[in-house]
Amino acid sequence: MRGISIIVPFYKKKAAWKKTFSELKIQLSPGDEVIVVDDHSPSGIGTCGCQALTIVRPPKREPHIYRLNTLRNLGIKTAKNDAIVILDPDCIPNKNFLHNARRIFDPSVLFAGRIDYLNEDGDMLKLDPRRAGGNSR
Repeated sequence: MRGISIIVPFYKKKAAWKKTFSELKIQLSPGDEVIVVDDHSPSGIGTCGCQALTIVRPPKREPHIYRLNTLRNLGIKTAKNDAIVILDPDCIPNKNFLHNARRIFDPSVLFAGRIDYLNEDGDMLKLDPRRAGGNSR
């Protein structure tokens, strides 16, 4: 299994981040990376002395226009690994979090977003056959 990239969008959650990172740090394996996308938080994220940690900051803009998805996407662009986990800074993972993530990622392929289904003729169905309204969640 290759490493996992853990992406954490960050703004004003320094105390919670310390707890989250202390749990993540003991679960890291060689090749894993933690990417904190710091949205110019006034509190900063602090230091941890961990080589697996990378801090990324988007360009500072006025007015402040970044949204959570923009920060996540910046983390994904920065990631070196194909397996990516996105956490909030106050989401403290359980003791088996990365172990379980490795079981899911290797050798699975994960998809997110809308799924289009094909019928037997190869034509795209307009509705998701599993849901009455056709909207995937």
